[in-house]
Amino acid sequence: MDNIRENFENENELENFVFEERSLNRFFSEDRLFLGKESKKLIKTKVGIGTIPDGILLDIENSNFFIIENELMIHDVFKHIVRQIIKFVVSIRNKETITKLRDVFMEIIMKNKEKYFPIFEKYGVEQLNIYSELENILENEPQLYIFIDEINDDLSDFCSIIQDSINIKIIKVLKFKENSDYSYQFDDMQYRYERGGSKPIIERRAPEKYNEIFNKLIENFKKERPESTKRGSSRDSWLEIPIGTTGFGLIWNFIGNEPKKELEIYINFGHKNFKVNHEVFEFFVGKEKEFKDLLLDELLYEEHYLKSGEWDRILISKEIGTLDKFIEDVSLQDWALKNILIFYDFYMENKETIQEIVRKKR
Repeated sequence: MDNIRENFENENELENFVFEERSLNRFFSEDRLFLGKESKKLIKTKVGIGTIPDGILLDIENSNFFIIENELMIHDVFKHIVRQIIKFVVSIRNKETITKLRDVFMEIIMKNKEKYFPIFEKYGVEQLNIYSELENILENEPQLYIFIDEINDDLSDFCSIIQDSINIKIIKVLKFKENSDYSYQFDDMQYRYERGGSKPIIERRAPEKYNEIFNKLIENFKKERPESTKRGSSRDSWLEIPIGTTGFGLIWNFIGNEPKKELEIYINFGHKNFKVNHEVFEFFVGKEKEFKDLLLDELLYEEHYLKSGEWDRILISKEIGTLDKFIEDVSLQDWALKNILIFYDFYMENKETIQEIVRKKR
């Protein structure tokens, strides 16, 4: 008997699935701090209007800050969902809210030192600096993840309008019934709304293939550079390796459509202070000949300093055809591993100078 699509009984049913450990692991780093339904904290606008997000998550590995909202489309888009999102966007810019969140997360850490101290230490944050690291993460622009059973034009149009205020990702959650059993899954189609865009970026995930590819790549990376990271695989089309500087990372990213899919390898400068990104980017431009000599492929420089002031990157790319071809072709895998190691080593050789730039610009 085929699976039959079913409606959720209530929002709690959807939320229980989204907040399972294995579900969160599909979208966020395992090295995280998470406030879910068992410890919701009120956040407020500057004039005291409160709101309660379903989840607040700090990604320790990548220094990212997420707000999570679980919704059912039976709720009125404008009377309920839109009002919630607007209050999140306004409240999260309230210094009092950030201070409150910092203290709550610090309390969680101090109650679970054996769990969290080693995680921060893994990313070069000493125990005495955890407090300031939390502040650094919370000062980053948050991202909003909406998990919902359906997506309609009103919701999509609203997200397109406010995407210059906050980056948004919408993931549809599905419920099925087979005989008397229920099962849940995330739809492979996801929608991203990012600054500077006028419409959503639609991503179709190939989770099992990406997981297989990145599992092999990241494990081989760790063999070549032991102790560099404990980052696991990803079911998304990209995987980031943290490099010990807040907002910066190395990324494998599959783009385009089969049979002309491409793999990008790049170093991303996404610090919250755009002046940091710009100056480190310029530092690498100054090292262009030295860096270029290590690579066989053409280096591309993307500078967004004047456009939005948010991020810059330096990349190479290669057409790989299809994901199946990449899985079967050892030479493509070798190319992906060799070149990200070159990026990694070059960054590490210059890390002291780069971190001095970051300190001066903060």
